[in-house]
Amino acid sequence: KNRSFYRVKLFNANVKYRQPKNTSNNIYFPKNLQKVLREAKAQGRKTILICEGEKKAASAVAHGIPAVALGGVDSWKNRTFILPSGTEFGKSYNDKDVNAKIPSGVDNIGESGLTTMAVGFAELSDFAKVNDIHLIICYDTDEVDGTKFEVQRAAASLAYELRHRGIPFSHLHQLVLPAMKSLDKVGVDDFLVHVGVEAFKRHIDNMLASPSSFPQHPNPAEYVNRKLQKTKMTRKEAQAAAM
Repeated sequence: KNRSFYRVKLFNANVKYRQPKNTSNNIYFPKNLQKVLREAKAQGRKTILICEGEKKAASAVAHGIPAVALGGVDSWKNRTFILPSGTEFGKSYNDKDVNAKIPSGVDNIGESGLTTMAVGFAELSDFAKVNDIHLIICYDTDEVDGTKFEVQRAAASLAYELRHRGIPFSHLHQLVLPAMKSLDKVGVDDFLVHVGVEAFKRHIDNMLASPSSFPQHPNPAEYVNRKLQKTKMTRKEAQAAAM
């Protein structure tokens, strides 16, 4: 438990959520998650939902469905750059940006080397791998567009990272909830309240029975080409691109 971290929701403000300054993103593990996991396992269910927003995961667990949450669709990682010792900093020509001169001998620092995972991400992936858990990414569904381009890209990117960390392809899924005309977008909590728990579980069962429900990237060619255009790649980036 990280009691030094919290997020608050703001009303009538441009920014919807705030968290303490200089804190990393955190995976949200709802209260009673372990109890719900044990109960689900006893029923032969070995799944964990990955939701977009803490309220959705809390609602799922309250309805007996194991779930964790990200603060946003890309919040499983941090936009934190880890630079090597000896890096020199200076202002850019426009006095707005900062230049970072990397020490000689450091050939390449790719995005994967600069990005740190959210607190709890490694524990989640390790727990799923050790306990043979199916991870189900369930982001919000938009009434008009279904799953928006950027949301679908984020779902696929998360699945790529989990696959790279050893979760089998067969154990990574995306559950796309049906849109509702009465709502602009549908999240896990909306579906549970308006449709019900049993209907939600049927959607999960149908998805698990399909040949593959791995999240599809909306533009995989662009994703791979962008990786390959780098003059030098780290070992992890080369492995991820190949996978």
